Amino acid sequence: MPTTQSVNTLINKLTDINDSLAIEKVLVGFDGYIDYIQKVVKSAGPDSRTYFDTITNVSHHIAAAAGKSAQLELRTQELKMGGNAPIMSHALGCLGIQNNCMSMMGEDEIHPVFKEMHSNCTLVSIGSPAVSHALEFEDGKLILSEVSSFDEVDLDFIIKRKTEAFLIEALSASKLIALVDWSNMPRCTQLWNGLFHLALSHKVTDKIFFFDLCDPSKKTNLEIQEVLQVISQFTQIGKTVLGLNENEALKVYYALHGINPNDGDSIGELQKGDLLAIGKFIFDKLTLDQLLIHPVDRSIVVTREKQIEVRGKVVRHPKILTGGGDNLNAGFCFGLLNNFTVEECMLTGMATSGAYVQNGFSSAIPELITYLKAAY
Repeated sequence: MPTTQSVNTLINKLTDINDSLAIEKVLVGFDGYIDYIQKVVKSAGPDSRTYFDTITNVSHHIAAAAGKSAQLELRTQELKMGGNAPIMSHALGCLGIQNNCMSMMGEDEIHPVFKEMHSNCTLVSIGSPAVSHALEFEDGKLILSEVSSFDEVDLDFIIKRKTEAFLIEALSASKLIALVDWSNMPRCTQLWNGLFHLALSHKVTDKIFFFDLCDPSKKTNLEIQEVLQVISQFTQIGKTVLGLNENEALKVYYALHGINPNDGDSIGELQKGDLLAIGKFIFDKLTLDQLLIHPVDRSIVVTREKQIEVRGKVVRHPKILTGGGDNLNAGFCFGLLNNFTVEECMLTGMATSGAYVQNGFSSAIPELITYLKAAY
């Protein structure tokens, strides 16, 4: 757990930034979803409904329907903009960071749900959004997604819609470039590789490149290994950071061992709780400046010099879960943009995520300070 002094130091820094608002430019891309945030009905009467509170309980209900049939009633709690890029972009905007969100937000015009994003976000749509049904429970979430609109998205796809000059200008104007949701975009490895070579050829250097794979469970070892090598290239042109949640870190660990990422039990020596060792193994296999791993109760960062673990606060009764990781990424990147220490970046990320999950919305700096004072 961070010390009172370290929390107070961070609060003072946030206060100073809020007063001065030294804003940096960011580019975030390239996915985009319309999210239906939903709960699964357990029982219903004329005037009330109860909901399944855990994934385990609803899984038993589904298993009992095998060989028969069953209906699951869903109740939409909220219709909102979704996708790693828009949610992260919005969270950065709330923290005072101006950014270009280059995402799938509408073919002819931007869908109204994205127009609710913070005014610090410049919306650059490159196609039609995907659709997700996020079934939320107290112990996690199940996301059912239709992502066929991403099938053709690669560098040529973007350039045909926005021109190469537009993309180079967006890259050049940004201090930090966040590339996210690799797992759901079939051509994303080619896209990221193309962006690297485009940036290299136009001398777009000295940037911070932040990567988030999203859950790679449906990807093969070779696909995971290939994208990790593409990410490693970016250290030639800037500071390169890879962010993984606990599940993603395990899948990457399995893949780097050459074992099917969906068959992790075959690694007998793996101690799933030893994320420090897992992080060190992943970092040593790649070329990165920082590896961030963020399970629900803490964050771990591995660098060439050290491994750091900072404990966080678990929100016991979340108002929302979808987007928690994207808000953590936004808070962590906010710290990078403001030259925070590694520990302060980690704490800012966890606080940004915690406040979002607890309150149900992304925080501005004063709200983040309030959360830090209450949580720590």
